[in-house]
Amino acid sequence: DHPQYVQFGCMPSKSAYGEPFKTYDPFIIPFRTAGGHLHFGYTGNVEAAVKALDRILGVISVSLFRHWENPQRRLLYGRAGEYRVTPYGFEYRVLSNAWLCHPMMVHLMFELSRRAFGISAAGEWKRWNVTEEEVRRCINDSDVKLAEEILTRNSASLDGLLASLPGCGLKSDDSLMDTTA
Repeated sequence: DHPQYVQFGCMPSKSAYGEPFKTYDPFIIPFRTAGGHLHFGYTGNVEAAVKALDRILGVISVSLFRHWENPQRRLLYGRAGEYRVTPYGFEYRVLSNAWLCHPMMVHLMFELSRRAFGISAAGEWKRWNVTEEEVRRCINDSDVKLAEEILTRNSASLDGLLASLPGCGLKSDDSLMDTTA
């Protein structure tokens, strides 16, 4: 194939954690990945916003999409803290495209991202009981068990977040931590 049809991604990503991204020869990687990026019109402290999104939205997505995401994707793309600066703000690049599987999931993730971003802008993300290392390990390793531990530890905050969603009324033990195989 011609290199233009084999190359990876669009513009290079940045890492809110200063993590260098590995580059791979696209001709030897036998799979491709897709992301479900979210765009934010925000030019404040982008790295703090991305880290707050990771703490909440990134961890939730690991638990919620356990059956739809392939952990191999994170070898190439969607690592914790991954973002791209845009002329209007930034693009959060951690999520896969699994949330685009159904209109209900699109609305849920969109509203969760708005709430998580609002929490980050207000500095309230510090109320989430989770370390940066746990967040990075959870997302980068697609560690569902750790995601569940983090969400359980933060169930009161998570319940408040879910209850704030339009027409939702979910609680953390209703949907995000499905233990069925």
